[in-house]
Amino acid sequence: MGTGSGRSARGAALVALAVPVLVALGGCFGGGGQPAQQLPDDLSGVTQDLTTSATAGAISGEVLAESGAPVPGALVTISLQGVDDTADATTADEGVFYVGNLFPGDYHVVVSHIDYEPAETTVTVVADRIATASITLQEQP
Repeated sequence: MGTGSGRSARGAALVALAVPVLVALGGCFGGGGQPAQQLPDDLSGVTQDLTTSATAGAISGEVLAESGAPVPGALVTISLQGVDDTADATTADEGVFYVGNLFPGDYHVVVSHIDYEPAETTVTVVADRIATASITLQEQP
């Protein structure tokens, strides 16, 4: 945790890596069904909104090939377990993604890309925190 700021340096660094990433927010994710939006170059407002909200959390992550190379253009679909709504993000050139404004809980994360086998994991989102996920994809046979 940072000194009095309520956010860790690691979390801020992960958020900074997530530009530009398209994020679609569904109704159960606290976004009120907003359309997809691109994160601004200046993320100070985004991190400030996250750290001042008592209920918002986020997932930031990377998608890599077995070789360790980033996988750009992968579709990341998340869903709060027990809820039908989903949110989607597309990985940037560096293989990173970010989905913010999430209610706390366990999220099912599915990653797909035309050249790779789909992969999935579970990530726990906590209020006022950025959960991280690193997903490795295997090439299609």
